[in-house]
Amino acid sequence: MRFYFFPFVLTLGCSEYQVVKQTFTESFHQPDRKEGIDILWVVDDSATMYEEHDLLMNSADAFIGFVANTTIDYRLAIVNTDFEEHSGRIQGNILTPESSGMVDSFISQVDMDRAGSRNERGFDAALVGADPTVNQGFARAKADLELVIFSDEDDHSSVDTPTFLDRLKSQRDASAQIKVHAVVGDPPVGCVSALAAADVGARYLEAQASTEGRRESICTLDYGAMLARVALDVIGLETSFVLEKVPEVSTIELLVDGLKIHQRDRDGWSYNPGDNSIQFDGFAVPQPGSVVDVTYS
Repeated sequence: MRFYFFPFVLTLGCSEYQVVKQTFTESFHQPDRKEGIDILWVVDDSATMYEEHDLLMNSADAFIGFVANTTIDYRLAIVNTDFEEHSGRIQGNILTPESSGMVDSFISQVDMDRAGSRNERGFDAALVGADPTVNQGFARAKADLELVIFSDEDDHSSVDTPTFLDRLKSQRDASAQIKVHAVVGDPPVGCVSALAAADVGARYLEAQASTEGRRESICTLDYGAMLARVALDVIGLETSFVLEKVPEVSTIELLVDGLKIHQRDRDGWSYNPGDNSIQFDGFAVPQPGSVVDVTYS
């Protein structure tokens, strides 16, 4: 981060009174994932998931909208939790930056029979789906892995959580980042809403916490906002940048790769006095590898 300041003096009335106003410019860099990302959804296809599947499909554009517009080299695929029947097999087409009709394709992948085994084995399915030696059309050893688990029950796989994470890491190069994001039932006993109900996903949440992924409730009422948050985390974009000094908000000027970004709550930036940060929203979030310059007094 580059940090500059440019002082100048305003003399008011008598010479013994003066106000010193300083102008600062801080520069931030959005991370650049040069080896790309493999995004694997593990979707519970048991009979209790009807409502949750419908909610996911109805709000799919909130997730796909961010993924499809990123400049990162990504691959996106789905496996389900019925390991006895499908054994971690990729469902439908693998989506890439060259894919068309991505929202419809994602919906068709999610729109499975929902008659899968109640013995959900999400970990087992993920280990097969994310393995570069098994699914070479999807998984890449050098790419980061972003695993999104979507289930209303806990995992019943043959491996425990530490073993699961160790095996995921062993499938990829040491430089590859692995994160598990969990859209599951809330601790300690699960959750119920007007639209959904779920047992607590304890093992999934253990994997999420160990990899510092995102945790979301499958019982949330706003799937659109939830999926947008998951998408931003999956892409790996920072949405908040903490300033070194407390600014006079009216003096803030913000550039992303030299282009001015406007201050507004939706698809713009805002200032959060709570942690003295600049926060981006929606499609104003800087793309990977971009430079954010904040100038203020």
